Amino acid sequence: MVQIGGVLEETPKPEIRVLEVQDDYGKFSVEPLEPGYGITLGNPMRRVLLTSIPGTAEAQ
Repeated sequence: MVQIGGVLEETPKPEIRVLEVQDDYGKFSVEPLEPGYGITLGNPMRRVLLTSIPGTAEAQ
């Protein structure tokens, strides 16, 4: 719940829509979000996606 002008208002439930899907690409829309929530959701998603990319590493 969000307090606006002394009145508690219920936060709207975000709507998640799939805009585009391919084998190696996906585009989604999540709205409405409170200010700053896009960054809060986007950073963990970016980290998970980056750690799933196969690559090489130097071994000892």
